[in-house]
Amino acid sequence: MGPGRTERQPVDPLDPGPALFAKGVVRAEFTEPSQLLADGIVLMDAPGSGDERTRWSMIAAADAVLYVTEASAELTPAQLEYLQRVQQLCPTVICVLNKIDMYPQWSHVQQRDRDLLDAAGLGFAVAPVSALLHRQAGNYQRDIESGVPQLIDHLRDYVVARADAVARDSALRDIRLVSDHLAVTLYTEAESLRDPSRRAQITQQLAAAREDADRLRQRTANWQLALADGATELMADIEHDLRHRLRSLVRDAEAEIARTDPARTWKEFGEDLDARICEAVEENFVMAHYRSVELCEQVAAEVPRRQPHPAAAGSAPGQPG
Repeated sequence: MGPGRTERQPVDPLDPGPALFAKGVVRAEFTEPSQLLADGIVLMDAPGSGDERTRWSMIAAADAVLYVTEASAELTPAQLEYLQRVQQLCPTVICVLNKIDMYPQWSHVQQRDRDLLDAAGLGFAVAPVSALLHRQAGNYQRDIESGVPQLIDHLRDYVVARADAVARDSALRDIRLVSDHLAVTLYTEAESLRDPSRRAQITQQLAAAREDADRLRQRTANWQLALADGATELMADIEHDLRHRLRSLVRDAEAEIARTDPARTWKEFGEDLDARICEAVEENFVMAHYRSVELCEQVAAEVPRRQPHPAAAGSAPGQPG
């Protein structure tokens, strides 16, 4: 298919390889009747091999990550290190222990994985499942043995049901952070009004803290400058990239309208254009995430190796010295 084109065709879910590796395929979207998908969950496959930037961008955009590993052996140090990187981008991670029908010792591996995750400071759930048993199950009771219904319930309880709660918690953290900054300023002013005799002492402490802050600011001037310049350039590049992609889509759409009668295929044309716009936005997001990682590395290279502790040497205002 041509660049930016969307083609819909039936795909065997047990053998999607021919569709995935067909010539010209950049991204594949599978639709299938599912109560879990109807609940609002969108599944994105980010395999271990492939484009590194695309995989990490998908993880950063996800509300939860399912890390699938076989029940043949416990997690390796490399896998634990990888999960620690994943947690930095997406705190909600579920380890899925697959193919429990092939390995009788899966319960021992599950317990060992839990111990290793706890020791690494990763309190992730470990869900044992068998895709084969799930496909062969003729009723709900047999399906329970596959572990898939339990995993689906966990996703509903901790991902779908908590989506609003996660957004509220994020907003509350921002509010608390702002409130703490305001409280420090107001507390100092209140102490000066409550005890005018300590005004000189408080002023001296604030002056010392200001001098410490100035010294820190001088030491961090390089990375602050790199961050400010890099952020400005990053925003300009993101906007330019998105505008360029959308302008190209508009030109292609206008050319297609000029070639054909849009009244006959307007529905298909609209669906195809929507898909191409979504693809352009997703590619722009991938570029933005990749450039953000580059900026982080550039700023980190400018940070001094050693910095004095930011806490002031004197006691806090209102506290005994």
